Amino acid sequence: MLGAFLTSLQMGLYMFIVLTIGASMLVAGVFGGQKQANTN
Repeated sequence: MLGAFLTSLQMGLYMFIVLTIGASMLVAGVFGGQKQANTN
C-alpha cells in the first residue's frame, strides 16, 4: 500500500512539474509574441 502511495505521489509530482514547465513556456510565448507585436 505504501509503495502504491509513493508511486502515485511521484506521478503527481511529475505531472505538476510538467504542467508548470508547460505553463511557463506558454506564458513566455505569449509575452514574446506581444513584445514582437509592440516593436512592429
